[in-house]
Amino acid sequence: MPGATVGRIRKRELAEVISMWKESFRGELGIRGMDLGDLEPIFRFLLSLRRMPLALLHRLGVPVEVWVLRVGGRPVGSVGQIGYRIPYIIGLVVAEGKRSLRLVRILDQGVTEGLRNAGYALMRALVPQNHPIAKLARKLGWEILGETRQFVLSLTKVDVAAESPELKVGPLSFRRENILARTFSAEGNVKALLSVERNYGSTWARLFGFRERVLAVEKGGAVLGLARVSWNVYQPICFMGVPLLQNETSYELLLIRALTLFRHFGKEVLHLDLWEDQHRAIELLEDLGAADCDHWTYMIKRL
Repeated sequence: MPGATVGRIRKRELAEVISMWKESFRGELGIRGMDLGDLEPIFRFLLSLRRMPLALLHRLGVPVEVWVLRVGGRPVGSVGQIGYRIPYIIGLVVAEGKRSLRLVRILDQGVTEGLRNAGYALMRALVPQNHPIAKLARKLGWEILGETRQFVLSLTKVDVAAESPELKVGPLSFRRENILARTFSAEGNVKALLSVERNYGSTWARLFGFRERVLAVEKGGAVLGLARVSWNVYQPICFMGVPLLQNETSYELLLIRALTLFRHFGKEVLHLDLWEDQHRAIELLEDLGAADCDHWTYMIKRL
């Protein structure tokens, strides 16, 4: 498309991009208790001084980015990027009309090139199950990794059972986490890698209220289960990512540990993601009264 370019967001484009996101994702943002308006002043600071604060965060392991599609110099689409080891592409939006699919292609190609040049090997995304964009994504080189289900659990209505004394359950050290991540990457085990994947990867993200830990169930030095948990100190919601389960009882232990942690910090609602073939874990959440909210297709693209 003549005059179409893709690049990192500029400070003067911030208000327009946030407006596009609010319009497109108002329902989802409401469910998750988020307000993009709260992020605008933060991003305005990060983009000041020719993006120097944001570039510094990148070097410190907080690779937050916004990519913008421009036609004739004007923003007509955008997508967000978070993720420490595997960039998570989120919040895709393009101008509506007959050119929408073509714009998505151009934006995807631009982001792919930018991330490849930055040294990444993969990127990832979640697409609503059976959504037409999944078919387009496959034409653009994306692969379906698996199907996931999202549950929402009220923390005020769940009793916390005692943990098993036979198994060690707790957070991994960042060093151990990196060792496991390198092992999973070398093995090509993307699902296992996702269980330890952080959104930010640096304690500097704590400056903005973000907290992340990777919980593990271990026995005799062997890892039986892994899951990342995350939250923001300024919000009542929290998250538990797709787990790696080598043992059927691992998820219950991971969940107990997560519930104990989140109650300690006063959180009220937990969002959980599971692979659709993790049947026992799904049954556990259903027994606890968790609401089955969304079904997603997890996609990756090799760069």
